[in-house]
Amino acid sequence: MDRAALERKHVDLGLRFSPGGLGGVPAQAYGWIGEDRFYFRFRHDCAQLSVGPVDAELDMAIALRTTQQNVGHRERDQIQLSTLPEDDIDDRLWLMMSSSRPVGERPQAADDLQYYPNRITRYASRQDVTGEQYAGFLEEDEFCDLFEQLMLGLAPVTADEQIPKFTTGWLAAGGLWPAAA
Repeated sequence: MDRAALERKHVDLGLRFSPGGLGGVPAQAYGWIGEDRFYFRFRHDCAQLSVGPVDAELDMAIALRTTQQNVGHRERDQIQLSTLPEDDIDDRLWLMMSSSRPVGERPQAADDLQYYPNRITRYASRQDVTGEQYAGFLEEDEFCDLFEQLMLGLAPVTADEQIPKFTTGWLAAGGLWPAAA
């Protein structure tokens, strides 16, 4: 079976892969299951399938927090650069390059073909897929079988686990998300 056959088989679920195999199938894949986005990843003999909606508020907060951090890094680099001796060429060049990093961060658009859900509402995983710890490749039919098993085994994620605590803590530190109680 290939991806197109898998889509036809599960048309009732609204399964659609992003066009062109974006994400390097079979190692990873993006697409839709119904109205939700999915992200599939296979690495080190482990596979996972994450499914969830496009959360525009969360996406915007992540973009703003990234911009905050980049501005902070740039300011820090400029201060360090001003304190370095003129003859410290290597460190001066490194700081000049790193302080010129871009500051703006564009949030992902809901129609971005490589969008993966940032709020996970359903999840499935499987360990020891091939028995090889560093397996990194699946044949197309192996990928389709594994993807189908994971898709049919999706389980709901509780509301308080849909966004990683690291992410909400990082956003809260920038004043962009409510602090955890």
